[in-house]
Amino acid sequence: MRCISQYEDILCELSHEAKRAGDLSPAISEELRGILEKIPVHEYVLDLEAVKGAFVKPNKSRRVGSRKPAKSAPVRKSPTPAKKKSGRASSR
Repeated sequence: MRCISQYEDILCELSHEAKRAGDLSPAISEELRGILEKIPVHEYVLDLEAVKGAFVKPNKSRRVGSRKPAKSAPVRKSPTPAKKKSGRASSR
C-alpha cells in the first residue's frame, strides 16, 4: 500500500491533465507508463488475497422459509375418474 500511495500525487496530477487535455500526450504516456511499472501490482494482489483468505466465512443460518419451495409433482390426467377412499366415484 505504501508503494502505491507514494505515487498517488503524481498519478492524480497525470489523471487530471489527461482529463483536461482529453488525450494523453506522448510525454505524459511515457511518464505514466514508467510510474505504473514501478508499482508492484502482483505483490499487492497476492497480499490482498492473503488477507481475504484470513477471513472466516460466516455460517449461513437456516431460517424457516428461507428455501425455495419444492416443485410439485406433475398432475396426471386420467380418462377415468378417480375413486375416493370411501369407494365412491368422484363427481368429475
